[in-house]
Amino acid sequence: MLIRFLARLTDTLRGRWRGFLFGAARVRFGHAFPNPRDPHAPDPVLEACELLEGRATLAARPPTNAAVVTTAERLLKIDPARRPVYAYIGCLHPALGRVGLIIERQWFDRDPHGVTRCDSGGLAGRMGSFAILADSEAADGLVGLSFTARGPWERALKSEIRQAFGTWRAYVEGMTPDRAVLRDVRGRCIEYTLARGDELDRRVWTWEARAFDDVELRDVAAVVLAPEAFKEMSARLHGRAPPSGTRFLVGHVDHRGVHYFREDQVYDAFLGGARA
Repeated sequence: MLIRFLARLTDTLRGRWRGFLFGAARVRFGHAFPNPRDPHAPDPVLEACELLEGRATLAARPPTNAAVVTTAERLLKIDPARRPVYAYIGCLHPALGRVGLIIERQWFDRDPHGVTRCDSGGLAGRMGSFAILADSEAADGLVGLSFTARGPWERALKSEIRQAFGTWRAYVEGMTPDRAVLRDVRGRCIEYTLARGDELDRRVWTWEARAFDDVELRDVAAVVLAPEAFKEMSARLHGRAPPSGTRFLVGHVDHRGVHYFREDQVYDAFLGGARA
């Protein structure tokens, strides 16, 4: 018990010290599930309920596109027998699921692998805007855009936010960055996509984090849900409020469709406003 207490205290102090140095500790992480392309994915509402009730944790998932993920993880020197949990820094991407978790920094700090300046699988697999790259360019780009956990990624992230976006809020809201600042394969891929008139996918510039520890209840600042998913979760929880320190952020429906991840309340939560 004493060892566990000291470990948690160390996590907290480390996060506060890094926040003092880099000013980015309050930007939380996002993990959406299940991938809609995975026919074998578990019920996301049930999975979230079990997490909120403390009966389960969120562990590394089998990849939906195994070939692409295997390529990326080989380049990132990840052991296939010990795969990490993935999250985006300050982002829940709607293409990756209909339930989203906004996660505290302490999850990453417990057992980090590293960080990449974009979606690692998309780059390694030359998907979407990355299709313009040759295989060797994609591989070299992934290595060059990645940091180990002990590398200067926080300083690099803060610098990129300041120069390419101006504010953390602009980054979290998905604003297209100043391409002149991204003097790497990302900038070229953005220019290519715009020239074709195609829609940009923010995973080209959204930073990805990887850590080996499971996501636990204590790590969850907020659960983001579409209205229908919230009704289902409330029924499963029999109307009980979420655990102390965790909030439900429920989207809305209008004539344009269903909205839940791209909402002001979600952006606020990523920037530190989800705690009561």
